[in-house]
Amino acid sequence: MPRVSPLNMVIASLLVAIGYQVLDLDNSHFPWSAGYLILMAVACFAADLIFRSFLPDLKRIWIVELSFIIFVAILMFIIRSF
Repeated sequence: MPRVSPLNMVIASLLVAIGYQVLDLDNSHFPWSAGYLILMAVACFAADLIFRSFLPDLKRIWIVELSFIIFVAILMFIIRSF
């Protein structure tokens, strides 16, 4: 039975955003924005596989993946402010 994790939810939301980018015909930045979203989804998928291979307990996966998401969000905010 598949286990739901925070990175799975992030990947699902990225796929929805990619679908929105594809369907938004007025967007002139489609190739770049969809490309970045696809790259982020692949990176999140790889990170999820790595965390799942090292952490067998679902509770620990949730704690580590939520910490990872918060760390990446703060890092993106800091980088974007420069």
